[in-house]
Amino acid sequence: MNESVSRLGWAGILAILGSGVAIAIPVGTISLVLPAISDHFFDGRNGIYIKMVATSLGLGMMVGAPLSGIIADRIGCRRVLIAAISIMSLCGLSILFASELSQIIIARFFIGMMAGATGTCVIALISEHFAPEDQARWLGVSAAVSCIAIVACGPLTGTLADSGWRNGFLIYALLLPLILPIAIGIPATTRSRRAGLRIGKIGTWPRIIPWVAIALAIVVGTLATGTSLYWPFRFREMGISSAREIALYAVPNFILVCVGGLAYGYIRRFLTINLIFIFAGVGSCLGLLIVGCAQDANMAMIGLALEGLSVGVLSPNLANFAISIARPDSRAQTIGLVKGAFYGGPFLTQFGLERMNGIGGTSLVLLCLSVLAALMAAILVVSSALTMNRLARSR
Repeated sequence: MNESVSRLGWAGILAILGSGVAIAIPVGTISLVLPAISDHFFDGRNGIYIKMVATSLGLGMMVGAPLSGIIADRIGCRRVLIAAISIMSLCGLSILFASELSQIIIARFFIGMMAGATGTCVIALISEHFAPEDQARWLGVSAAVSCIAIVACGPLTGTLADSGWRNGFLIYALLLPLILPIAIGIPATTRSRRAGLRIGKIGTWPRIIPWVAIALAIVVGTLATGTSLYWPFRFREMGISSAREIALYAVPNFILVCVGGLAYGYIRRFLTINLIFIFAGVGSCLGLLIVGCAQDANMAMIGLALEGLSVGVLSPNLANFAISIARPDSRAQTIGLVKGAFYGGPFLTQFGLERMNGIGGTSLVLLCLSVLAALMAAILVVSSALTMNRLARSR
């Protein structure tokens, strides 16, 4: 651990972990404000445009992550992070003055672009400055810190939103102090440039597009963040109307995401990336099944907590997978493509899920997400079995 830290310095470590907080705020707090925004603009009706307040963030991330990867491979992550954090904070605070739903959607899109850039740079920096044996641990720590930020900011955001939904976006002011450790602690250029590796022209893509990883990232992204579009409304169906109260019911979920992230490095010592995807998929399936079928808020809280533990492992595992398949001369680009698919998953899948929402309500949506998690696990089990069979035959 000390050797890895010495490569970057403590200011750099603070910058990486603080950037995880910057991602957590737009991803994790919007679900607490969403019901109040729905009441303000649509009298409580759950239309697709209300969902787009949340999913426009994913669309922006889907664009910003791969684009920032291309840029970061050439000018370094420090400049990208400084610009991303500054713009994200200003766009978030601008929602305080929004008078139309379209203005919130547009602002969230640009916030998403900057959050996607931040997420890509965090993973690229971990892969760049940490020894391979330490990368899984720090990916998990970064994910856990993001979730701790959600735990800390969730009740605060809910309290602010209870005094007026616009006030919930004051939380973005917390991002501005992160610029200082980024400027001090992150090196100006990437190691690939210092080592003289071949760098392509801006606008080029990795030689091999990781299609399997992209498909997997869409599913994992939907399970990790797409569920937040629906579980707050599930609690509303059970009579929980206060944003602060909804946030408190979600605290066990957030805590177990942290536990999963912190434990990921240890788990990775014993299980392959594929097996972790399988076990986490099964856990997510069971958790969402419980939330979808629960008859009271306490039972839904238990299911949400189980789903959170699975998500806490899924997110860093996907990042570890992206690092494992990335080429040194296009590391940030490959990571950006995978993270873009992860962030864009909820946006891409929302149209089908909204149809289910119209047919059977929030419960049916959560059951569909449970089936999606089960399918992911089943496909990976079959894939692992076929791979082992091929290896056995080759021997």
